[in-house]
Amino acid sequence: MVNTMDESDLREQLAALYLRLNGFFTSGFIVHAPQVELNDKSQLRKNRTEVDILAVRFPHNGEPERQVEPARFLCVSSEYIDLLICEVKGAKASVQFNDGLWAMPESVCSVLRWIGVFDEHQVSELIEPVSELLKPQEINNHEKYREYVVPENLVANGKVRIRPILFAPDRQPSEKGQTKFIHGQELIDYVWACLRPDEARATCVTRYDFGLWGLYEPLVRLFKDSEHKPTMGDVYGTLRSTTRSDKKSC
Repeated sequence: MVNTMDESDLREQLAALYLRLNGFFTSGFIVHAPQVELNDKSQLRKNRTEVDILAVRFPHNGEPERQVEPARFLCVSSEYIDLLICEVKGAKASVQFNDGLWAMPESVCSVLRWIGVFDEHQVSELIEPVSELLKPQEINNHEKYREYVVPENLVANGKVRIRPILFAPDRQPSEKGQTKFIHGQELIDYVWACLRPDEARATCVTRYDFGLWGLYEPLVRLFKDSEHKPTMGDVYGTLRSTTRSDKKSC
């Protein structure tokens, strides 16, 4: 079987691996559109939109045996349940959320329902502020992520904040006047620090069956086997090598 992964998939996997190493549970999500009758049978039935990554981290998350703190750049919380709505952008694509998400209340509603923290009344109260959170804004703070702290009367399961996080692995760090996003060097540096410690950790072995990483295995192998810290070019190289390997095994 030929591997069908492309560079977009690889960027999303790197972003999801970064979040996993920071203590987040992650998933993609498709926002389904209602069934409609099409005049032309050749027309494609499209979804409303999709979310590249939905992620949640709980405030008491910890894995001290790894001896690696969460990434400072991500600004995780020990106070809030941290809900992230993430978009991963490649190359020179505009670093903002798709309007199929923030411009359609039905899309935001579907995302909030699926997350499962909020009941139907709470979801209806959150649609507007979360939509506003996801919209492109004229004035941006490139040093701080936007966030919405859910009012305590709207959540019964602890303190919750919602953050829209943008990933742009092919870009340099954001500058003044840009929205803060997670750039490629931040992703590479943190994954490297987690998988390639300078010194052996007595509490955490670093060599094991890489197949345990599932879909992240090619990326983990790249970091584990590299003689030097990889670049995004090296990351994309894993796509080419993985595809060649799959072709040989067909």
